[in-house]
Amino acid sequence: MFSTVPACLISRVVIDVANTGDFSLSRRERLRGKSRIDRLFAEGKGVLVYPFRCVFLADAGTDGASVMFTVPKKRFKRAVKRNLLRRRMKEAYRLAKPAFLAATGGRSVDMALMYIGNDVSDFRFMQGRMSVLLEKICSKLERRE
Repeated sequence: MFSTVPACLISRVVIDVANTGDFSLSRRERLRGKSRIDRLFAEGKGVLVYPFRCVFLADAGTDGASVMFTVPKKRFKRAVKRNLLRRRMKEAYRLAKPAFLAATGGRSVDMALMYIGNDVSDFRFMQGRMSVLLEKICSKLERRE
């Protein structure tokens, strides 16, 4: 009934969730609410790492990180491409999140991650750039303390 999966299709990367942290992206971690989003864009600071632009705002709370993902309709007319890029952004963030939360020291950070590229990037490129972006945000947060 079920066929075996060829070895070439099995991912060679093994992630030990118990040792590295929680890799989920729950609804509580999504940035919601008009007042929070308006405050983020009014008072937040920006960071640019192509193909991403991030606006972030750090608070003294201990909520962790709340994030929203946007892809402009002006550059990507088809919803299929926008959804593909948004899914890739979420996955790249989800994999880099445990290291980011450890580096922020439990501070509450609201972020808006925007895709500013003109073409669809592959996941490996986006994952590497997302790690660079989150490291840059951590360094800016450390300078403010």
